[in-house]
Amino acid sequence: MGICAQTGFAAGTTASLAVQSQQALDEVPIERIQEQLRACCVRLDLAPYTNYLRSRRSVDEAIFEQDKYFPECHATTLVQLPNGDVVCAWFGGSREGNDDVNIWLSIRHEEKWSEPRMVAHVPDVPMWNPVLFMPDASRLFAENNTVSETDGPPKLLLFYRVGKKITEWESFVMESVDGGHNWSEPQPLPEGCLGPIKNKPIALSDGTWLAGSSVETETEWYCQIERSEDQGKTWTIAPPLKLEGHPKGIIQPTLWESKPGHVHALMRSRGVGQICRSDSTDSGRTWSKVYLTDLPNNNSGIDVAKLVPSPGDAGYEGNIAPITLIYNPTSYDGEIAPIALIYNPTSEEGLAKRTPLVIDTSYDNGKTWPHRLVLEDIPGEYSYPAIIPTADGVAVAYTFDRKHIQFARYSMEHLNGEGDTVFSNLGDHASYPEWVELLLNNPTESNP
Repeated sequence: MGICAQTGFAAGTTASLAVQSQQALDEVPIERIQEQLRACCVRLDLAPYTNYLRSRRSVDEAIFEQDKYFPECHATTLVQLPNGDVVCAWFGGSREGNDDVNIWLSIRHEEKWSEPRMVAHVPDVPMWNPVLFMPDASRLFAENNTVSETDGPPKLLLFYRVGKKITEWESFVMESVDGGHNWSEPQPLPEGCLGPIKNKPIALSDGTWLAGSSVETETEWYCQIERSEDQGKTWTIAPPLKLEGHPKGIIQPTLWESKPGHVHALMRSRGVGQICRSDSTDSGRTWSKVYLTDLPNNNSGIDVAKLVPSPGDAGYEGNIAPITLIYNPTSYDGEIAPIALIYNPTSEEGLAKRTPLVIDTSYDNGKTWPHRLVLEDIPGEYSYPAIIPTADGVAVAYTFDRKHIQFARYSMEHLNGEGDTVFSNLGDHASYPEWVELLLNNPTESNP
């Protein structure tokens, strides 16, 4: 009842302020409403409504204006901070592989993206595949949060590659301790380590970091999993993962841990037409033989996220959290399994074939994939996606025709096909004014 009384009082206060200032309800600044409420010793906290309204909330937006900063861009990476901000990075320049390609970054704060800015630059050498990593991701979710609010922003790492050709790549890492606004000087990774090659690393239940890496030579494509047991100070490399009979077969693994020590990798393939998989039962030290899944793949990037269900969500009970896959799936008839897997579900290779782009969700650790959300299904290139878990679903970013980076955010209801009514850009921050508007205009629909 407390939150209902809070909201009713806030609605009355908003109406009173609107009359006093001769403004429409949705024009009253949220700051003014909050100031008036504080004067009456009332705190407006709409967070408890989140689970009831989330099926009506989605975000789908371009991060920046097309052609304003560079002709082409590609290879997105995402993290969400404990305060709700989202950090996104990519590479941009005249064309992939050209010497003017650099690493760019933008921060989404209070529903708005900052102006993109160049955060890494090497003169006369192209830059590639940035990857963001926040080791202390448990701070995002209350049930796992062991860090107090006074501990400040978490550490962010930004990995990227430099080189005239892929076969000449060198990898570097930078660190930020203020939410991505400022970065340290880049440091090279140890010899033999390329770091996370496209997709985010994961922190295992025992604290070990795993980075999905891969090597591309003139004669081979293969994956390698890099491990650190000391927060990235030193790294070891597990035995290489190769697809038997296909020397240039697999790259860019994406990882998740299903239970302590049990880790799984899905991999992009070339000339095979299917996503490949390998599994580990010893925290990534050794891996099973690489095998084909039923998921189509057209030599395009994929990414996976282990989701964090809330009470009442499908998959909340039991030991296995749902996983979602975002990818491009056109050659497969039937249900396709993601793990916060975002991908292009088609076996037909070529840039023009990187459509559709979908998110599939699995509730049995990738054995079956009963749910699909289609993000893009018209001709074009929608590729190299990144996906991360949020408190109520997922956030994703992907290349949109290499002209801009698209960002989207969806609830578990959307992933499961239950979010039938979607109102884009209602906001995903508890204090956003349109939340007040929604509650005022739809009082019966918003009651728990």
